[in-house]
Amino acid sequence: MANKAKKRKPGRKLPPLSRTELLPLVAAQARDQSLRAHMALVMVRSGHGDLAILGELLRTVFVTYFVYKSGGEVSYFEHFVEAESALKAGMDRGEAQGIWAVSNAGASALEIVLMLQDKHLANRPIYVIERAKEQLRVVLDKGAFPDLARDYEMASRVVTVTSDVCEGDEREATCV
Repeated sequence: MANKAKKRKPGRKLPPLSRTELLPLVAAQARDQSLRAHMALVMVRSGHGDLAILGELLRTVFVTYFVYKSGGEVSYFEHFVEAESALKAGMDRGEAQGIWAVSNAGASALEIVLMLQDKHLANRPIYVIERAKEQLRVVLDKGAFPDLARDYEMASRVVTVTSDVCEGDEREATCV
């Protein structure tokens, strides 16, 4: 009997995930990525960073944001925006003055983002993290950069408009 190629289910665009893709990173890999990010934060906090270190931290912020967003979480969004802004300001200051560092407030926001990254590396399936990295690659390949501040502003407008509509409509059961 000849082997027949398995048919995909209707509507499925991607092949099924392997067991490995459904598991979190191996603990040693997660620790390595976490340590690299935390050491980078120590470097920029102490003023010993450079463009590559700030860039790696910015990449970490974006990937962690995409992983975070894929889970439908919203409570830490402002920390992502603050970390992104601090890193971009640090890059500008570094290019202009040679001081590759971030503000204390920016470092605090980065600590929270790195805490979320640690949690994701330990618990989220590999495929979620890889899809977040791919999402960032797609944006960068278009010659653009993610702009979390703009996304945050747009999301706030939607929430404001939605709550304004909900306040005036007593029949809307989902508005609180």
